[in-house]
Amino acid sequence: MRIEVDARGQACPKPVIMTKKELDNIKNGIVTTIVDNE
Repeated sequence: MRIEVDARGQACPKPVIMTKKELDNIKNGIVTTIVDNE
């Protein structure tokens, strides 16, 4: 399974929280988190 977390435009710590939520729900696979620096 492959999950993509799109956290562009989110302020810290929101991307971390979003990623942690997906990691807790996935049994096996890849979680990719997309962030930006704006």
